[in-house]
Amino acid sequence: MRKRGGRRAQITMFVIMGIILLIIFLLLYLFLSGKINIRGGPRVASEAVPPEFKPVQNYVEGCIHMIGLNAIKKMGAHGGYIEPLDREITPINLRFNSIRPTSYELASLTGDYSSAVPYYLHVPRDSSYFNYGIESLAPTIESMEFQLSLYVSRELPGCVREFEELEAQGFDISSDNENIITTVYIRDDKIEFIVKYNIDASKGGVKTKISGFTDDIRFPFKKYYELATVITAVEALTQFIEGFTTNLISYYSGLNPNLLPPFTEYTNAPYVMTWSNAKARNDLDSLLQSYLSALQIMNTSGYEPITLDAEEEIERNFYNSLSIEIFNETISESISFYYVPYTLKMRVQPSKGDMIRPSIEVKKSNQFLPASEFNTYKFFYDVSYPVIVEIRGNEPMTEIQDYSFFFALEANIIENKPVMAWVMGMGTVDWDYSYLNATYTLPEDAIDSELAEDDPGQIIYRPRSSAKSMFCQEETWNSGEISINLVDALGLSPLEGVDISFGCGDYDECWIGSTGADGGWIGKLPICRGGYLSLTKEGYGSKNLMLSTEQGISASLPQTGLYKMKEVNATIKKFEIQKVFTRTGDNNWVWEAGPDSLGAMEDIDAETEQAIVTISQIGFEAGSNQISSTLIFGVDGMENPSLQLVPGEYEVSVNFLDYEGILIPGNCSRICQGAHVLGICVGGYEYFPSPDTEINPAPWGGLEISEEATGSFVITSGDLESATDIEFRFFTLPDVKKSIPSGGCLENLQEVEKIAEYSSKYLSELTPRLR
Repeated sequence: MRKRGGRRAQITMFVIMGIILLIIFLLLYLFLSGKINIRGGPRVASEAVPPEFKPVQNYVEGCIHMIGLNAIKKMGAHGGYIEPLDREITPINLRFNSIRPTSYELASLTGDYSSAVPYYLHVPRDSSYFNYGIESLAPTIESMEFQLSLYVSRELPGCVREFEELEAQGFDISSDNENIITTVYIRDDKIEFIVKYNIDASKGGVKTKISGFTDDIRFPFKKYYELATVITAVEALTQFIEGFTTNLISYYSGLNPNLLPPFTEYTNAPYVMTWSNAKARNDLDSLLQSYLSALQIMNTSGYEPITLDAEEEIERNFYNSLSIEIFNETISESISFYYVPYTLKMRVQPSKGDMIRPSIEVKKSNQFLPASEFNTYKFFYDVSYPVIVEIRGNEPMTEIQDYSFFFALEANIIENKPVMAWVMGMGTVDWDYSYLNATYTLPEDAIDSELAEDDPGQIIYRPRSSAKSMFCQEETWNSGEISINLVDALGLSPLEGVDISFGCGDYDECWIGSTGADGGWIGKLPICRGGYLSLTKEGYGSKNLMLSTEQGISASLPQTGLYKMKEVNATIKKFEIQKVFTRTGDNNWVWEAGPDSLGAMEDIDAETEQAIVTISQIGFEAGSNQISSTLIFGVDGMENPSLQLVPGEYEVSVNFLDYEGILIPGNCSRICQGAHVLGICVGGYEYFPSPDTEINPAPWGGLEISEEATGSFVITSGDLESATDIEFRFFTLPDVKKSIPSGGCLENLQEVEKIAEYSSKYLSELTPRLR
């Protein structure tokens, strides 16, 4: 068993690893940006054509130009990908989930697919002290050229519109739309397009063939991409976002339930302070909404230094962390950082259920010394959230005068330490070199193989496709013919355009095609025992099917239906847990809880209460694009909220905040400081807490319907087909004002640990209703 905090590695080893990582990220930046990779082709002039056919050439090149401009704008909006979720032109498998953005490859500023951008640095899946490997979804220059070439070739026939405009001018044109070949070069100050497009044209009895077209778009796209890679490399090496987050927590934490739990504090009070994970997460989310946009990079356009006479070190560190030094010289671009509200994934330990509480050391009393208590408030934060970065510039001498390049970085703190500390072996567990398994995709011939062989200390690099692993290379797919037919699950009509991917465990997943007009697909697949087909179509629920493939073995899968998403209106109701706490005892006061029951159903108070509902589809069969929705009712709530659902299994959670708060009166409990002699306290009483304890807003209720706590919430096709509304339900915790005496005491705060318990006990009343 590993002991936390143990350390046997030499400090010199960490220094060496740090240097190696620095070199790796420097190489990564140089190769991604193309500064070392000597590449490119000769500039090819437009094909010479007879003057009378120049309008044909100009028309096609005009289309190439328009398509290229559109693609460059899209690449800026999506971090170097034209359409990240378009499997035809995106060379790697990217996924997006608005509820769990840090578990997938894309994040979005607006919470939908339209603004999805890739993580240039993140931890795949959920980060933890068992999972902290870092990867980058930043495209290479070659990958972006590849996308542009496919995009132009695909969109060009639609742009020329069968040359109707030219035919109106007397031209007779036929073209080969199936064999368009586009080559693209991203230069420092422009992007070059060379297109082979076979056209036969005639006019007035004169005929000609045209096949070569070229176009230049003068725009420094590469500059924006390189700035993004520089910011990514600096974040990887300095962890400035994690440093900002840690300083933010330090500045707004303390021994107060209205502050965040502190990293380290000590008291010997006869009572303990507790916090709520739900409230702490909500508070940090609000702080990130307020402060993350204040992050600035020095020497950029719009940078304004923060001048503050801060006396406390914590305050100085916090405000200093808002300014990042990257560039030695001033650049003309502005750089902004954005936080996406409600995307924070956070948990503070040690905790029990939702309650965060310290470790307590109690020394027993004897005839000479009274009992004493020593409370160690040492808490460990696990934090992850997406940060959207915008690089904005003005290029007045180009056709795209105002340009923005967006990409995402992922903030990751594991047990109070930035993720790179874990990668370098400085986490809170002993270092094990088997944990480090970093893969960097570099261009061909990135590292000289002879050099590597001559020096065994060199990193051996074996070229790997930036687009696909061997598993995803179609020439290696040697199963027999696999066929499947997909239909609408209710109408049984064929479903055209269903995207089909084949995956093999956690190894890889590749897009293999789409269904045709008859809803069918047939083809060969990679070999995998225990593989799966992933089926997705916009407007429908996704689905996974288990499928093992063997060499040369064919299979015809049963007809499979996908359910169309149905939009339903959402409402919410609450119940109060009826329970009275009574103070007993003549000497040391003891608070005893009475029996609990569920009160009457009520509406929430939209002015003083907030309920955040999250409903998430679960299960392997639900596929890779499982439905997840978050709805806010009450304070800052949505107007006429609705969501889309399909039949399946779901987990439902409700986080409730009472903005009127709760007040635990001071001196509501007491303990004898000395000893009791004949029922009389010798030494006097100590009363606590002091002063009053107010929590505002108070996380005073909720709901947890999950496989672990209650079992899942199941929606059948019959339930959903006739429904127009879904009514969510939750409970509020016992009213402290009903305690005897009124206000209760610290024992009431332990009720926040019982969300799962009450959810299970009153599940029949709390289960959502479809109507």
